[in-house]
Amino acid sequence: MTFKIRPKPLIRYKPLRFWALFFVFLVFSLASSQAQNISIRGTVTAEEGPLPGVNVVIKGTNQGTITDPDGKYNIKVTDSSTVLVFSFVGYETVEEPVGDRTTINVVLHPANKSLEEVIVTGYGTSKRKNLTSAVAQIDDKDIKTTQATSIAQKLSGKVAGLNIRQ
Repeated sequence: MTFKIRPKPLIRYKPLRFWALFFVFLVFSLASSQAQNISIRGTVTAEEGPLPGVNVVIKGTNQGTITDPDGKYNIKVTDSSTVLVFSFVGYETVEEPVGDRTTINVVLHPANKSLEEVIVTGYGTSKRKNLTSAVAQIDDKDIKTTQATSIAQKLSGKVAGLNIRQ
């Protein structure tokens, strides 16, 4: 009679347990990936029609997008409690909670701010109280009555200290 010694494996392979754990892992990973991909789309308009270039941002983050030339946008959010912030220069900011919606259409209304508070300079805009240089003002009637082909010619001689070169 001869005996053979077989070594025992260090890890016992149990196929049923492996497949059960694999299935549970697969279900949870698919469920979590679906919750992170809520796609929200819509159109941003004003009284005049669609607004291109409107900022659409997830509130409290720097994640966002802008509207296309037709005022349409598409953004992915991670939670149904997310709030979208719609902002555009010259219009009031609108905040919309997502909830269970996948399409959010927004109408922006013009902001009723005094234009005297904002000064347009050659390199940007400033508030009047922050401006340290001289400010000149011209009435629109003076521009309308002047016979000229360009805005530079219309301003020539009307504003003190304005030098126009051609």
